[in-house]
Amino acid sequence: FENSAKNVTITLTNLVGQPVRTLELGAMNAQVDRRETMNVSDLTPGFYFYTIKADNQKLTDKILIK
Repeated sequence: FENSAKNVTITLTNLVGQPVRTLELGAMNAQVDRRETMNVSDLTPGFYFYTIKADNQKLTDKILIK
């Protein structure tokens, strides 16, 4: 991601692509170290996908919830 401030959203989806959690983080700068916590205690254990969107850029990867 570029260094300028971006409007950042993190979305957690199940394996069929349905959103199960969304965090709206607002404007962030890539040079700022920030940690966020997402409560997933009520979700069924298994694989999910998370997508980080920063304006027109996005990154998707999988995550295992135990």
